[in-house]
Amino acid sequence: MSDNVIPIFEEETPQKRISLKKQWIIFISIVAMIIVLLVWFLFTQTTALDGVKRFFRYFGVDENAYGDVHFEAYGNTSYAMVGSSFAVASQSGLQLFSESGETLCSLSGSFTNPLLKSVGDRVLLYDVGGTRLVLLNADGDVLFDLIAGGKIFDADLCEDSLCSVLYEGNDCYTVLDVFNENGARLFTHRSESAFLNACAISPDGSYVVVTTLGQEDISFLSTARILSTSSEEIQANVSFGTQLICDLAFLDDDTACAIGEDTLFFVDMDGSVKEEYIGESAKIAGYCFTESQLVILYDRYDLSLGYDLVCLNEEGEQTASLNIGTQPTYFSQCENYICLLTPQEIRIYDHDLSLSSTKAHQAYLAALAREDGTALCIGSGFAELYIP
Repeated sequence: MSDNVIPIFEEETPQKRISLKKQWIIFISIVAMIIVLLVWFLFTQTTALDGVKRFFRYFGVDENAYGDVHFEAYGNTSYAMVGSSFAVASQSGLQLFSESGETLCSLSGSFTNPLLKSVGDRVLLYDVGGTRLVLLNADGDVLFDLIAGGKIFDADLCEDSLCSVLYEGNDCYTVLDVFNENGARLFTHRSESAFLNACAISPDGSYVVVTTLGQEDISFLSTARILSTSSEEIQANVSFGTQLICDLAFLDDDTACAIGEDTLFFVDMDGSVKEEYIGESAKIAGYCFTESQLVILYDRYDLSLGYDLVCLNEEGEQTASLNIGTQPTYFSQCENYICLLTPQEIRIYDHDLSLSSTKAHQAYLAALAREDGTALCIGSGFAELYIP
């Protein structure tokens, strides 16, 4: 009888359960993945574990001897970190040192006002008022050594190792040239109607912004030209009114910041000013750029109010501010750290202006922030590493 019965519902096949061993393997794998992601985030996106990294990196190292270098500096002097190497340029030449104090390069010459611009493992030496332009890497190799066609007014270096340089023209007011890291000229712009006083090249080398000094009717007029390195035409013009532009820098591929006498202008490559920033009852006393952040030092005009540090992003938005009281004699920033040299001490702040560490002043002239939260302290003819 049972052979002739057709079941209305088929019997369900029992589902196989994952064994307890496999469940533990999956659980441990998920936990391990979370831990790896957390460690990656802490190491790369925050400064939370930088102290741990410094402990292992500099374990057993005598900070008074580590990276101790000695150099001769004559006249106007400029300093820069080039990767983990240290460059010092003076009117008598340039020297480049490794972390261990080894001399990687010694370049002699007679410079008027040598300035250094470093990006990553490249450094550009340009002589304002002179004609020499030199690009080196962190190993001390000279990539090019050029003589400009006239007195240099300004120069800039980008992440792609392209450099822009403004110099006095023979048959025009000013010439802008763009070179690659081999010293080959890629782009030229000649200004026959106005003087150009500052330049900046975008991180990818696609754009160059130059500021002009001119006159309209009986008033001083300051403007900027936006140039594409792939076209001979001026892409756009920007007006800053009567504000004298002191410096320019790119904060990303499409945004440049112009430093005025008391106003900051954040400019898009279509020629529009997307944001202006003015310090409240204060004047600009100093500034430094890094990647997508600008740090401004403001003088509050009143000794009781002191000085303010203000951090701005590429949109011109204030991300942090801090009253520091006394005026710093030198300040710099690198990656997530800002280093201030005051008459009493060296202070290192995180990117949000939280105080990270301090060190007593020892007759230092400058202090260069490093990406791991250490600082290179520079005196008269010597430099040494400060490890918090």
